[in-house]
Amino acid sequence: MMRTTGIMQNNSLVRNLARHQYEMDKVQNQLATGQKITRPGEDPAAATNQMYYRTRVNELDQFEQNIEASLGRLN
Repeated sequence: MMRTTGIMQNNSLVRNLARHQYEMDKVQNQLATGQKITRPGEDPAAATNQMYYRTRVNELDQFEQNIEASLGRLN
């Protein structure tokens, strides 16, 4: 059994408090923004999917604008 000093116990407590504070901040940020992930590093697969679908939506919006412009020229 290893003996722990007061300094070791304090360091452990500070580390745990910092970790819990980080987790609380992360959850609070998710609640405030309504987003599950706020940085790509939190969930790379979900971030990749989100970027793909955002790109596709932008492409479809541009396609729709092109169609409307073409119809305007034909009329």
